[in-house]
Amino acid sequence: MLQISGLTLGEEGDVKPLFEDRFVVVAGAQKKVGRRKSTLADLVDERWILTLLDGLPGSMIAEVFHAEGLDPPQALVYAALRHLS
Repeated sequence: MLQISGLTLGEEGDVKPLFEDRFVVVAGAQKKVGRRKSTLADLVDERWILTLLDGLPGSMIAEVFHAEGLDPPQALVYAALRHLS
């Protein structure tokens, strides 16, 4: 079994990255976090717009915060993603 960010593939699964993607945080220039380099601890209590944390990419965001010993941020708004099939 192969597990990738919450997805589990059977023995027959094959993973080939199609492209590299990065997560970014956008902050207003008037916010102190927008004027200097910030850590996740600086950002965790800010207002967030997130996808649900139990699917992709939300679970990946949660993993990053957990790796730093932090709970994921609470979203002010949860945005839905439409997946292409």
